[in-house]
Amino acid sequence: MKDFIYAALPWIIMGLTIAVLAVKFSKANSKKDNEIEDKSNMDDKKEIFCLAILQSKYEDVLKIISNKEKGYNFFSIPKKDGYRKIGYLKDESFLKIYQNRLIDNFFSHYPIPVVVKGFVKDENYFSFLKEHIGSNYFLRIDIKDFFDSIKFEHFNNFMLEMASFQNKDDDIDKIIKLIWDIISYNNSLVQGTTSSPMISNLIFRRIDQRILKYCQELQIKYTRYADDLFFSSQSFDFQNNFLKKCQKTPQNRSPEEF
Repeated sequence: MKDFIYAALPWIIMGLTIAVLAVKFSKANSKKDNEIEDKSNMDDKKEIFCLAILQSKYEDVLKIISNKEKGYNFFSIPKKDGYRKIGYLKDESFLKIYQNRLIDNFFSHYPIPVVVKGFVKDENYFSFLKEHIGSNYFLRIDIKDFFDSIKFEHFNNFMLEMASFQNKDDDIDKIIKLIWDIISYNNSLVQGTTSSPMISNLIFRRIDQRILKYCQELQIKYTRYADDLFFSSQSFDFQNNFLKKCQKTPQNRSPEEF
C-alpha cells in the first residue's frame, strides 16, 4: 500500500496543479481558455502537463525537442573494450532546464530502493562500499552499456507500472512519449546528462528489489552504484556457488542449480 501511495503521488500532485492552473487560466484569460476548450482532450492534457511540470507551452517544448541535437555536446573516453560515449547538455539548453524540472516536479517523488547508492541524496560511493565491511566473500559485476541499454520500451513500462493508471488512453501515451523525447537521445538514455541517473535508478527499481529478495534468502549483502553491482557475504562462496554455475552452458546446467 505504501509503494502504491508513493507511486501515485506525482500524478496526484500533477492533478492538483492542473486544477490550480485551470482556475488561473479562467480568471486571467478567458479567451485563451475557450480556445483550449475547443481543442481535443488530448491537446488539453499535453498542454497542461507542459505548463504544470515543464513551465512551458506545449508548442515551445516541441520546437526544442525537434532540434535537440543542438543542445548536446559529446565526447569519448577510453575503456577496456573500446570507448565510452559521454554526452552533456549545454548550460543554455532548454532541454537541460526541462530535465531539471522533470526531476524536481515529477520524478523526485518516486521512491528509490535503499540498496541504490549512486546519484541518491545523502548517498555516495563510500556508502556503496561500507555496507560490505566485515564480509569474507565479494563479487563485483558491471552492467555493460548500462545507459545505452535503456530504451523507450523500458521507460514506457516503468511509467505505466508506477503510475497505476485506471483510465489509460492516448493522452497518457503522448505525455509519456513527450517525456522520453526530453530525456533521451537516439532512443536511449545518455550517460552524462542531468536526468539519466535518476531515470535509470527508477527503471532498474524492480530488478533491484528482486535481486535484494534473492540475496536476503542467501544472507548476501547487495548494493548498486549506477552500473556497478556489489555482492558480499560471510559464508557464501561466489566462486564455487555462483560463478561456476554461470559458466556452464544452458544445456549442461540443471534447473535446480538456480
